[in-house]
Amino acid sequence: MTKSELLDKIKRAEKNPLIDASLKASLLKKYNAQLAELEKEEPKKESKSEGSVGKKSKIKDWYLKEYSSDKLGKKLNDDSTFSDLLIAISKGNDVYAVLGVADSVVRERAFAKLSKIENKEGQWAYNMWLSNDEDSEGKKETSKAKTDDLASVRVIANEMAKNAGFKSAKVDDLGNEAYLIEISPSSTKDDSQDGMVLNKYKDGTFEVAEMQAGKGGNFINVFGEYKTLKPALTQLLKGNKQKPIKVIDMRSDSEKSENKKEPSAKYKVGDILWHDTKHKGEFKKVIIDAVTGFTGDGHRYDVEFVDDEDKRINKFAKSYDDLLSKTKPKSEDKKETKSEETEEERCQKIIRDAKAASKKARESAKKSAKKPEVTKAKERIERTYEIIENKIEKGSLTKAEVAKLIVETKEVLKMLEKALKSL
Repeated sequence: MTKSELLDKIKRAEKNPLIDASLKASLLKKYNAQLAELEKEEPKKESKSEGSVGKKSKIKDWYLKEYSSDKLGKKLNDDSTFSDLLIAISKGNDVYAVLGVADSVVRERAFAKLSKIENKEGQWAYNMWLSNDEDSEGKKETSKAKTDDLASVRVIANEMAKNAGFKSAKVDDLGNEAYLIEISPSSTKDDSQDGMVLNKYKDGTFEVAEMQAGKGGNFINVFGEYKTLKPALTQLLKGNKQKPIKVIDMRSDSEKSENKKEPSAKYKVGDILWHDTKHKGEFKKVIIDAVTGFTGDGHRYDVEFVDDEDKRINKFAKSYDDLLSKTKPKSEDKKETKSEETEEERCQKIIRDAKAASKKARESAKKSAKKPEVTKAKERIERTYEIIENKIEKGSLTKAEVAKLIVETKEVLKMLEKALKSL
């Protein structure tokens, strides 16, 4: 197996979202060990420029000497140094922008050389890049995504798509700092990617969505919104068999109203009902002549009044669901009138009950001659207190009744105070 083949395997293992972390780590360990053995076998090639290359050395100059057969070497940035590459890795900036070429093999070769310059292990630069890569795990956020370069986006998107079993990722530049990514399915049997897109907006947001979703294709299902590319791509690769975080209705107002189903009328023609004629509890019998429309809250009816024998009286009116009922409701006006008429009477009854209880207490005290007069009086007051307390708990006292009892109680207190002063 050649070095380039191993690098390709490492690349695919790193980017494959479908294998778990433990398996990925095992594969990378195996491939890196094989890569290390191959590198040992070509010491002369590696040492060709070893001594003269440092952090201030230009990457392009080194690469053209070391990998003269690679045509991508000519496309590298003329002025980028290994120091620039180190800064980009450390700060989480776009390493492809530093290199000038969005190619993972070129990147790995430059990383390996940087590690040697820094006297670190072969994977040191790569591991640092991975740990500082905000896109790799979606754990870090920066003010600017590392994927503003469209060439880099195409490389990353295609790598992830192919590793997940898809033919390719189509990346279109929409202009105005925005682009759109589509995944091409590898098989016509798999429809999970139908309508799936990844939109990158001017503010840097990556939106994973399904276009033309739902009945009639008039909806957009949004499955996720991210600040970085790779988590968004991972979400995109899951397809449309997932629950959206929000659904956007693209129908016009007229389309929405046309599709809205009107509920069935509560009453039908011929029904004899009670109709609230003035919205104040004055109910009269009517018959439904027609259902004339739907107001949004309920139906509207043409009604005709009927007599006690359900015969029409030739008087028409409009009525609504909330004004009609099958049975005659109880009038609340009568209840209020009755309450007003008996309020004074009820108050007097309470007073009479209290006096009767007091009288009963006096009679009881006579039978018990041993009790002091003070005790007897106290018992009478306690019984009166219990009667009033029970009525308060039951809610049977009105405001007027309570006020009257307060006045009378104050009179009793005044009498007791006067008696006290005379003693």
